[in-house]
Amino acid sequence: MLRIPCITLLVAALGCGGSVGDDDLDVVDVGDAEDRPWDGHAEGGDGQEIQDGRPEEGSAADVEPDADVVEPEADAVEPPDGADVGPCPAGELCDDGDPCTEDTRCNAEGVCSGGNPVTCDDGNVCTDDSCVASTGCVFVANTLACDDGDPCTVGDACADGRCAPGPGTGGWYPDVDDDGFGDAHATPVCAATAPAGTVADSSDCCDSVADARPGQTEWFDVGYTCGAGSTFDYDCDGTEETRYADAGECRHDAGGTCTPILGWQGATTPACGASRSFVTGCDATCRATTETRTQECR
Repeated sequence: MLRIPCITLLVAALGCGGSVGDDDLDVVDVGDAEDRPWDGHAEGGDGQEIQDGRPEEGSAADVEPDADVVEPEADAVEPPDGADVGPCPAGELCDDGDPCTEDTRCNAEGVCSGGNPVTCDDGNVCTDDSCVASTGCVFVANTLACDDGDPCTVGDACADGRCAPGPGTGGWYPDVDDDGFGDAHATPVCAATAPAGTVADSSDCCDSVADARPGQTEWFDVGYTCGAGSTFDYDCDGTEETRYADAGECRHDAGGTCTPILGWQGATTPACGASRSFVTGCDATCRATTETRTQECR
């Protein structure tokens, strides 16, 4: 039920503070305007017609005010993939997106440019080296003349990116210590058959010590001297392998048993040729029995 202000037209019928039922005539208070029945429409400011509390469809209020029109910008030029975008401080290192340039820097306008050409060099005489802007450095196999390092071959040429030996005779290396392995540092003798005192294998690391040879399985507690220095590398693999590396002890196990762990007494492993106490077993009280040993190597 709608409560309305007391107006002169209805005083006699309702009295001040009365109300109108749903079946009675709806009346609205329009202030100083002449009272009139409500027909569902009213004028708003500037003559705007209002219906049910909303601007009438198609009225002036139903049209959005003109907005500033933003003109579309011109298509921006996309920078190369990987390039730094936007201005940068002059002189600062940057990336221009070109894999064939390096040390590029920002210029005074804030643009990444300049730089030096990338040097593409794989150190292989059998490849032609270049730089392609889309991929970077490329190395293409060639067929140039080359040297395979064997003085007993001639006419060496590049093939499939490597130096292939040309025709020649066999190369033979001196075997002074007569251990079946030739001197790796000697110049080979070129001949169809092996001259006396030479072999085809050139892998001997010291041709003056017969015990020093590839595949040596024995252990030694004294090193050998070959050339400028002393070493324990008897198997010519470039390292000194120690025979004993573990620490020894007598270990008390669950149930009261005693397990001997053979090895060096102490926390560190002695160097090749050095001596120290070595755990060889355990006595009846599970105490270590030891002997002095020298570290052997090969």
